[in-house]
Amino acid sequence: MGDHRTRDQRQAVRAHMREHGITKYTEGLRAFLAAQDRDTDPRAAAPQVDADAAPLPDPPIDHEWGGHDFGLTREDVYQCWMCERHEVTVRRDDGTIEPCPGMAAWGDDPARVHLLLTINPDAPDFLTSAVAWSVGKTRLGRTPQYSYRDDGRLLLVESAPTVADELKFRIERLDLRCRPVSIHRVNDTPAVASIARITDEQARRYIAENYAAYLAKYGEPDR
Repeated sequence: MGDHRTRDQRQAVRAHMREHGITKYTEGLRAFLAAQDRDTDPRAAAPQVDADAAPLPDPPIDHEWGGHDFGLTREDVYQCWMCERHEVTVRRDDGTIEPCPGMAAWGDDPARVHLLLTINPDAPDFLTSAVAWSVGKTRLGRTPQYSYRDDGRLLLVESAPTVADELKFRIERLDLRCRPVSIHRVNDTPAVASIARITDEQARRYIAENYAAYLAKYGEPDR
């Protein structure tokens, strides 16, 4: 038998399905979780921005690459793993590069959604990297540079409004081996303990704090 929390959630999901005319349980579960996320005040779990705090160094932005994340393919050409465009097709005649539009699933929407993940404290140390890899594999989100926090189990994920709910749903289903958790098994331990949606300002502050910690520990990064 499942525990009472699972039964309560299923009852709430089915009530949500009846209210919105949804017939498939999986679709209803996703809609229920998305509604919960919208109704949650992100300030409760998100890092607060202190207006009087000392200014932090801005992380380096590599304008030369236009935000692309290029990697060498088997054909020995550079391709951005996010937008899947090749360097030779985005470099202008003057040598500059067209800005990366992000994941193909993001479409042309310039808006961004920031999700702050708290990794399960009982999980092995490598799980944060495994979760970051799993996020990229969905093609719905990415982990920006300096998105890890060395002194805790926090990971920042960037997505777009059109796919953020789907990405959150997939992250919530990951177990300690980063495999999808079955909604029918109550003993699976999730990889991520909580997910908070934070503002652009909070995300910038979070990245700046991580970059400052990186500089203090390792010095200036190689450019």
